[in-house]
Amino acid sequence: MGTHWLNGAYFAAVGLIESLMTLNLIDDMTETRGSGNRECVAQGGANILNGLFGGMGGCAMIGQSIININSGGRGRLSGATAAIALLCFVLFGAPLIEQIPIAALVGVMFMVLLAPLLGVVLEFYTKFLAQMLLYLSRYLPSQFGKI
Repeated sequence: MGTHWLNGAYFAAVGLIESLMTLNLIDDMTETRGSGNRECVAQGGANILNGLFGGMGGCAMIGQSIININSGGRGRLSGATAAIALLCFVLFGAPLIEQIPIAALVGVMFMVLLAPLLGVVLEFYTKFLAQMLLYLSRYLPSQFGKI
């Protein structure tokens, strides 16, 4: 029994850390400030209540959060709308979902997740390369002048 509690604590910690990292990223993207304490209490309470009904715990999803922000969503309604649309799709679109190969769903999932992240990475490397070239343009001429 003790091992289950320990594993549960590990899973809760990982989910909480992921949610706080997502909150930090969204804060940077929207130039706002979210409440980490409120996020922790809300997620913990929701997961405990969900567990009492036999459900599976959850945490903030970085992919869905980035899609919501890039689509113009800024409030709680954007997340609720995404959740309700997903619920309706699963409940009423089950026969259609069964026709889609798992490999295709995994490919779509990776592309949806990687597209925004690749944009952030490319933006970082572009800025890094520009700073490096600026530094080299200042540093190298002074070094060659000493030769």
